[in-house]
Amino acid sequence: MTATYPIPAVRYPATDFDPTDTEQLSNICDELEQRSIGSADELQAWLLDLMDFASRIGGEGSRRNVAHARDTTDKEAEAAFHVFVSQVGPLVATRFNGLEKKLMSSPYLAELENRDNSLQIYLRNTRLDLETFNEENTQLGSQDTQIYSEYAKHIGGLSIEHEGKQLTIQQTGPLMESQDRELRESIWRKVDAARKEIRQPLQDIYDRMLALREKMAKNAGEPSYRELRFKQYHRFDYGPKECEAFHEAVAEHFVPLASKLNAKRKQKLGLDALRPWDMQVDPDGADAFAPYKDEKELIDLGTRIFERVDTGFADDFRFMAEHDCLDLWSRPGKAPGGFQATIDDTRRPFIFANSAGSPRDIRTVLHEGGHAFHALLARHFDVQDYRHSPLEFAEVASMAMELMCAEHLHEIWPADEAERSRIDQIERAASLFPSVAMIDAFQHWIYTHPGHSQEDRVTKWVEITERFSPDLDYSGIEDSKGYGWQRVLHLFKVPFYYIEYAIAQIGALQVWRNYRKDPEKAIAEYRAGLSLGGSRPLPELFATAGVRFDFGSEMLGELAAMIEEEVL
Repeated sequence: MTATYPIPAVRYPATDFDPTDTEQLSNICDELEQRSIGSADELQAWLLDLMDFASRIGGEGSRRNVAHARDTTDKEAEAAFHVFVSQVGPLVATRFNGLEKKLMSSPYLAELENRDNSLQIYLRNTRLDLETFNEENTQLGSQDTQIYSEYAKHIGGLSIEHEGKQLTIQQTGPLMESQDRELRESIWRKVDAARKEIRQPLQDIYDRMLALREKMAKNAGEPSYRELRFKQYHRFDYGPKECEAFHEAVAEHFVPLASKLNAKRKQKLGLDALRPWDMQVDPDGADAFAPYKDEKELIDLGTRIFERVDTGFADDFRFMAEHDCLDLWSRPGKAPGGFQATIDDTRRPFIFANSAGSPRDIRTVLHEGGHAFHALLARHFDVQDYRHSPLEFAEVASMAMELMCAEHLHEIWPADEAERSRIDQIERAASLFPSVAMIDAFQHWIYTHPGHSQEDRVTKWVEITERFSPDLDYSGIEDSKGYGWQRVLHLFKVPFYYIEYAIAQIGALQVWRNYRKDPEKAIAEYRAGLSLGGSRPLPELFATAGVRFDFGSEMLGELAAMIEEEVL
């Protein structure tokens, strides 16, 4: 049975309006700002109107972002996105700041808050947003987003020549899984050469971003951009000290596990040393498995896998396929990476990916599918913010979905391919922790060392790489070792958004453990947690999903031991 998710009726503003018409936007903001409120009931109605208004603006922004990502060479789509970012974004941020002040200063707020404790998290977050708001920073943030578009164009334009064909970087993925080591090395070196051509432009782009971000921190009265960003992310339940302790715990528990896994890989491959082009190939000697050849087959495969976990998830995925909510295949000009975007006014998700036929690409679809199901389970909230959960829990939805799906691959693929993929999935869950610690530690250093040089960045990345990924041999290609950070789009697009993956993986591994013991109960708890959206504090979201919010050394040691028992 195909799911049905109707687009909500328009409530406010009642008439059609163009979200990019700044005069119309200002007029509606004027009406909300000047509206007389004489009771808690009227304040609640006003707040719902504000949420509807925000959803319609946010929906248009998401559509333009998706359109630009689908084709970075489309000048019209690029211009439309930049108009929204440069004109609408700053105006809305400034005017909504005034509207939030009106809400917080209302004499009826206490009464509303006391009788409706569901607003607790929204009001807590809004108070912090008001504390960190700075009008100049809205313009600086707009500039930062536009600079990121330059990064995306550089990355999206990368390609190599192979056997007379131009391949995007994503399309080289299956070749890096080939058993032909000379081919893998050749492809790796071609990609590296292409990346070398944009090293300096990316260094310069990052310098421009850092200057903007340091100015934002100064404007907000924060000692560094790190403190500002933690507040902007509403990190009430942990801070920089906990992140630094996490880095230590990863070094203690997961770097040794990663070294054991790498030693197993090296032994199976019969190598004296692991090189960068040896990390994607199947160490058991199987040629690259191509379980689908185009987007239609990929969608069919995803549907069949979701069906094994829960028929409701398969129904949701079919709905998305039928309503143009999927763009999964790689092509020249597409922005890099994969993401799920919730279109706020329709309350429907959209999945963007760059699949090219690899089994690992299906994981991206399963991952983003978890995000999409989360969006659909939380779409019932009228409070717009609650339709989006904290990032640390949002990634539980996606990562747990990957791990649960891996338990059913043997029902669809040949047994040997399914087991290889399942073990690879678990091993990659383990390898995520050193990777996250690397990137998170790098960001903490970046923003607590203002004035560092481009050369300092390269040196620091090499140092951090040797701490968390000591097993790869870069002999003869040492020059490439210091630029791995340039591949991490998060550093450019969403600074300090990365540790969430590790915190969420801890939750996801616990969901997976629960699923293997009692699938029905685990799915029920998973759905219950996701249906809370962002309406409760992080520890409560985790608890409702049947897991603990804990990324300390003891928990990491427990999970590392569980993974080691499973794969070694």
